[in-house]
Amino acid sequence: MTEKMKQTGESVEPQFEVNLPTEELQAVLDDFFGSWQKLKVTVQKQQYDIPREQGTVELTSNVVTYVARK
Repeated sequence: MTEKMKQTGESVEPQFEVNLPTEELQAVLDDFFGSWQKLKVTVQKQQYDIPREQGTVELTSNVVTYVARK
């Protein structure tokens, strides 16, 4: 996966979504990073209007932030 700034063509660090149920994602992260120090773990509900061919849809999602240090 790569990402580039459209205006400049400059490469940037990719950011992407993982689509799993919130509880499943938290379990995977806890299993993988269980021995690390958790600095921040939050779950925030977010809502977006997304234009589609048939009209605007409302997308609702939980955004998980997981920051840990080894």
